[in-house]
Amino acid sequence: MAKVTILQRGGVKYHESLRYWTERLLPELMSTRLANTLDLRIEVRKTVLSESNCGRVLWNPITNAKKKQYTIIIYREADLPKQIAALGHELMHVTQYAQHRLGHSAKGNERGRWWVQDGRRQFFPYATTDYWSSPWEIEARAFEAQTQKTFSAHFNEGPFHTTLEYERWCARR
Repeated sequence: MAKVTILQRGGVKYHESLRYWTERLLPELMSTRLANTLDLRIEVRKTVLSESNCGRVLWNPITNAKKKQYTIIIYREADLPKQIAALGHELMHVTQYAQHRLGHSAKGNERGRWWVQDGRRQFFPYATTDYWSSPWEIEARAFEAQTQKTFSAHFNEGPFHTTLEYERWCARR
């Protein structure tokens, strides 16, 4: 499984829940072989992120070509269900980068993202691309919704009354 490091300063810590869900979601997104090459750093912190945008992936294509190191930032002030949903969304982006389906580049003087679908690589300039209707975001939002639904079902079928009880359950797994 991927190497997972979770860092946080302050706030309620759901580290075991985040680790549990990372390990649960990765096999749905990628092969075990690819997952074993990842080095994930999950930072739970108070940032410019908000309740409506609870996560972000940082990735450096130059240093990351072989190392597959990714930093996922999760908004600390969000509740556990939103943190788990954001984790699913950002893990989809990690998968897109790791499988070389998404990347950043320049075409002439234009900077943007490239996306590979059906074996064809397309360039999407930052200036003219509607971010929310881009194919990588549509795919990530669909997986986020699926993650949210799976988490809710899992949480509701267990003997949990609070998210802290759930965190203790994850720690014992």
